[in-house]
This record gives sequence, C-alpha cells and structure tokens, in this order.
Amino acid sequence: NSIKRRLEKSFNPFSSELKRRKLIKRIDYYLEKFSQNPAKIAELAPYIQISDQNVILPKNSEETQATLAGMFFSLNRQQYDEAVFDKEKEHRQIEAVAAFLSGFHLQMGTGEGKSTTVFPIVALVEALTNEKKSAILATSDESNLGDLEENTRKLIMIASQHSLNLTGIS
Repeated sequence: NSIKRRLEKSFNPFSSELKRRKLIKRIDYYLEKFSQNPAKIAELAPYIQISDQNVILPKNSEETQATLAGMFFSLNRQQYDEAVFDKEKEHRQIEAVAAFLSGFHLQMGTGEGKSTTVFPIVALVEALTNEKKSAILATSDESNLGDLEENTRKLIMIASQHSLNLTGIS
C-alpha cells in the first residue's frame, strides 16, 4: 500500500502542480528577502559548499531549491538598472524556473530570458541540490549553447562577489 501511494504521488500531475505553485511563492519570498538585504547572501554563503550543502541548508529539498533560486534571482537582478528592470518578465522567469524544478516542460518566447536567466538558474539550483553536484544543459543550437555557458559563468562570477564558492559545479 505505501509503495502504491508513493507511486501515485510521484506520477500525479496535481502533486507536481502543487509543488510548482509552492515553489513560485517561496522563490518570490526569498527573492524579496535577499533583494531587501543583500548581506543575507553573504551570510548564507559559507553554508553553500559543494561538499556539505545538504548539512546546513534546509532539509526539505523544495525549500532548498526555493532558497537558492531566490538568491540567484536576487543576484541576477543586480546586473540591471532598476529603472529599466522588467519585474513582470522576472515573474514569468520565476514561474519557468519553478516549472522546470517541478518536472514540467514549457515553451517560452524569444526574449523571455531562457538562456540569460532561466536555464542558468535551473542548472545552478540542480547542481547544488543533486547528488552528482552537476547539471547538464543541452541545445541543438551551438551559439545558444555558448550563451548558456557564458550566462551561467556570469552568474557564478556574480555569486563569487558575494563570497559564494561555486567552483565545484560542473
């Protein structure tokens, strides 16, 4: 019976949708928390280490994913002038990250930030929360792959300015 319930839950699209909705709310919460007080990122930095991050970060992997995604969105936001920053676009990107982390596939239009924001954040969150400490980004478009790599490296560089050591991620 317990195996049947676990299988039903793992294949239940409603549980994935519930996870997606919860992630959106939690990512928004952490984004605001880190945006209002960027020093919180530096306080969290010593605990986000490739070798032992599961020991310190919240035990619930969804909460860990939301914390990390909110932090990376906050770091990403720092790249842009506040006067021209598009918060509606950022919210669509948060929804996309939550969807990917919940196991959904989705389609986004050109210019929505797939290669600049969504995929790099998903890759870093996945790399920090899975056992292999890595994530695979693949595309059939070689120039898009270069953009993905560059944007992921840029986010890692911004994170390093806040004392985050992400050098162990591949």
